[in-house]
Amino acid sequence: MSREAIDPQVVINTLKHLAEDCRIRALGFGECAAYVRLPALQRLLWASAEDCRAAAAELDILINGPTATAHGSQHDATRWGPQLTQALGRNSDRAVLEECLRGQEGIRYRYERALTIPMPVGIRRALQRHFGGMLRYAEKIRALRLAPGLH
Repeated sequence: MSREAIDPQVVINTLKHLAEDCRIRALGFGECAAYVRLPALQRLLWASAEDCRAAAAELDILINGPTATAHGSQHDATRWGPQLTQALGRNSDRAVLEECLRGQEGIRYRYERALTIPMPVGIRRALQRHFGGMLRYAEKIRALRLAPGLH
């Protein structure tokens, strides 16, 4: 069995992109949580925002070492795109929930892609942990589609 060579620059660039995605997701989830009315959805979105912030911070440390600070942009939730802005404007928890799920699919794809590149074991474990957490949140968000009081 041959081992693929690890390209440090590819790993660093991948981590930088994922960290930026996590920062954007954190802002987007926080924005969504401020708009929804269903308490269970609001709590889940706040928790997801916090986990995204923590993942971005961990990725920054993997990139820059233990004294790292966030190096990403300070874009607001509109980086999620016009669909999120429209969902928030419709004042509908269901519309926000659906947009969160759509956004989750995008980051899921980026994590799946990142996990295909050769990288050190410790970094791979961190990405797998983040990916697993993201999948759990997506399942919880999907389950809330059936929640009473969702409008």
